[in-house]
Amino acid sequence: IYRCNKGYTLVGEAKLSCRSSHWTPEAPQCKALCPKPEIAHAKLSVIKHQYLQSSNVTIQCDSGYELVGPQSVTCLESRTWYPELPKCEWVIPEGCEHVRKGRKIIQCLLNPVDVKMAMELYKLSLEIELLELQRDKEKKYTMET
Repeated sequence: IYRCNKGYTLVGEAKLSCRSSHWTPEAPQCKALCPKPEIAHAKLSVIKHQYLQSSNVTIQCDSGYELVGPQSVTCLESRTWYPELPKCEWVIPEGCEHVRKGRKIIQCLLNPVDVKMAMELYKLSLEIELLELQRDKEKKYTMET
């Protein structure tokens, strides 16, 4: 009976029989298992918890993100991915490089949580602007009287 060490899986039959002076079926192999590649803002061509040695996975970044590194990786016998896993980096939309406040920032964000935060900050900036205008108006009024 064949068994594999932790992190490896048996490919083939675990039990062999000796018939006519040879073993049948053919001896199994222990193949490495790689963990699922964890890449933020990416989709994998094949989704599993573990991948068998020699498995290839293709990576595609979500909309608004750009692939930095290889598009395809392979599970090695060492239970690692080769080449090194890529990253998906956010692409700053054209015209958003220097946006700091206002409605324009909402168009430059993809994540709904970020959009909500930007809207709250924009609302706060408008409230501050209103308070400053009221303060200036009161100063002007007190100077006139």
